[in-house]
Amino acid sequence: MNKYTHFDVLLLALYYNLDGPFGYYPLLTQSGPGEGDKETFVMAAHFYKKPYYQLSHPPHHGGFDNQFLQGEPVSEYEKLQKVLKEIQIKLDNGEEYDFNEWFNKKLDESDRDYLFYHMHAPKWDPYMFMKKKTTLTDKNEDQRLLGWNKKLFDLELVCYHIMYHDFCEMEYKFACFEGEKQEDKDKICEFLRHRVDYLKETSWDDDSVKNLDFEKLIKESEFPVKVQSTELV
Repeated sequence: MNKYTHFDVLLLALYYNLDGPFGYYPLLTQSGPGEGDKETFVMAAHFYKKPYYQLSHPPHHGGFDNQFLQGEPVSEYEKLQKVLKEIQIKLDNGEEYDFNEWFNKKLDESDRDYLFYHMHAPKWDPYMFMKKKTTLTDKNEDQRLLGWNKKLFDLELVCYHIMYHDFCEMEYKFACFEGEKQEDKDKICEFLRHRVDYLKETSWDDDSVKNLDFEKLIKESEFPVKVQSTELV
């Protein structure tokens, strides 16, 4: 969001969110699932008559349970403008409007770009994954939680690689892993190592993900990461 042109929108959205859970969230979603701050930005922009864009399709289910892919708005908006021009030409030629053929199929989900992966149920807690055997099938076999979308890079492998690197190799201390979880650190690391190995074996992303070098990524980063302490919360 452009703060120069939409700063008033951000302030109004902040106001809506300050009383969100008890007021504006259930009002805007009618207590539907997934209520939160996302609707407040649209309402604030609409109030100030500022331009905004909402994706034409809902999130795409991206794997095990409630993992969702959220679309990339800029590329979809560009596609939408082309589709609308095509529709107008057909209407000018006297053709009968067909929403499914002219609109839905033209903005086909399989040809969509994605910006975010919403991984919220189950939460990505390696300790709970290990305890509840979330990463195993009913036959006790390994499974991927984010599916096999080969259009994307192997995000699941990246996530597990980072968890193993930070928790087991660098031994950063996280508040959420204190107590019983800290006592099971060796078991957690064994679990994470197994997951990384399994995901590497089943990965389709040979060019970048299989050869992650964290130290190299940090050194080449535009904003170098400086670790001041290993006491991370």
